[in-house]
Amino acid sequence: MNKIKHLLVTGSITFLSFLTMNNTSCAKTGNNMTSINLDNTQNWCLGRYTFVIPKEATFYQQRDQYDSFTIKKVQMNATQADFDKQTNYILSEYTKRSRQVIDNLPVEKYGTAIAKIIRVKISPAAPLTQIFAFVLDRNQLFYIEGSYGKGYKEESAEAINHLVSNLKARSDNEIPKEAGVCIYKGFIKDNGQKYRHSLQSLVFDVMPKYPTVLITLETEANISKPVGMIKRVETELKEQGVFSRVFGHIKTIKKGSRTVNGRIGDEWITDSPMKGKNGLNATWEYAGLERNGLEPSLQVDVDSGNETDVYSASISHIETQKLYELILNSMKKF
Repeated sequence: MNKIKHLLVTGSITFLSFLTMNNTSCAKTGNNMTSINLDNTQNWCLGRYTFVIPKEATFYQQRDQYDSFTIKKVQMNATQADFDKQTNYILSEYTKRSRQVIDNLPVEKYGTAIAKIIRVKISPAAPLTQIFAFVLDRNQLFYIEGSYGKGYKEESAEAINHLVSNLKARSDNEIPKEAGVCIYKGFIKDNGQKYRHSLQSLVFDVMPKYPTVLITLETEANISKPVGMIKRVETELKEQGVFSRVFGHIKTIKKGSRTVNGRIGDEWITDSPMKGKNGLNATWEYAGLERNGLEPSLQVDVDSGNETDVYSASISHIETQKLYELILNSMKKF
């Protein structure tokens, strides 16, 4: 989580933790700084955007939501037997006690992929119907979950059918050649003509060489009218009554509007407080448009002050800025 978002989550607790940080209490430090190789890069995609990152950066975690569904996980090196095992497990679990299988749809084939949709209830009177779907393509098994309430069955059916019929496996560095949404190990073909909410967030680290560095990207097809990052953060911290206390102890290096590859966004660069040598937290956000799947928001955050068991920044402010600029300036829609 980047420091600006962290402030919104923890408020004055974050402020108190910053007060305890000083240069005399560090355990492990990053005094022997070296540089991340920015000339050796790899292609990546998230949502409708592509970008480059250093090859030294490694995948840490990703969250994917599409329409009203969450892609819970992806099983690698999966087989038909794994697909059958998972679908049979759901069917078995929802025939126990008062649980109920509402729909056990047949396996469908979509090109190289096969998919199955199961609808269940935890009890006959439950207000929500749960949906489990499985897609197997190129030895990658996608687990999908969602739910719907009374009156939304047809809408939900259209959404899950669209998802499973357009989801394909993808290698990490494979950039799609058609419109759609990149998720972890996969791609959902989607021309954007019909608005569908989606949210993807992706985190890289640069372990073990640069343990305090985190790279976070997030993109969302907004449901409501978006508010710019600076206004949103300042408003929420003021409402919590901690704005002046928090930013009285964090040095803002740069804050304001910045246009990147034709998109006007907000940029906020601050010190990233640590017990030893401070890192740098650089964030840029494009707010996107309301209910427009082709213009989702985009946030790029590079933080060299992620404190684990290392209490001093692994790279300098200058190197952090270079890493941030490399990623930010490479961002484009595909």
